[in-house]
Amino acid sequence: MTIIEECGISHNHEYQILVLTHTGARNGYVGVKETSPLYGMNYNSLSDMFYKHEIYIHGGLTYSGQLNNIYIIGSLENYWYFGFDCSHYEDGRIPFDEMVKIIDTSEHLEDYKAKAIQQYKSMENYYLSDSYMAKSKEFVYKHCIMLSDFLNDIETGEVKIEYDVSELYE
Repeated sequence: MTIIEECGISHNHEYQILVLTHTGARNGYVGVKETSPLYGMNYNSLSDMFYKHEIYIHGGLTYSGQLNNIYIIGSLENYWYFGFDCSHYEDGRIPFDEMVKIIDTSEHLEDYKAKAIQQYKSMENYYLSDSYMAKSKEFVYKHCIMLSDFLNDIETGEVKIEYDVSELYE
């Protein structure tokens, strides 16, 4: 189950901080509108640009696409998202008490709270360790804003797309 923990707007982009109950980790996504030159672009195509401009998003980009094709509790607009996850080596799981608070405060989970908690507990032996600290909502937010800033720089022409655009799409 995936829960929207926070969403907002930065540079005309929608950002989403999602919590995955089956991993106990947060993911961050930044969506561009259909009018953006980045709409439909594969995240791998941006990797060299991030490196060249010394932009570090936690663990690198790991997703591009729409989010309405995965099960999310909450509503999403029709954006093309670029995302990263906090499920890497030395990333930890959100502690149980914090996860319960996230689940309890989610307005969309009324009928699913017990299932969400059960799903989290069932993954106690998942590869994310309780001995490492989970990335906080604030950490993921900062990385979403950095990502939005860089995508905005590309959209406004401050950073040039250095590829044949036709090769950048999935």
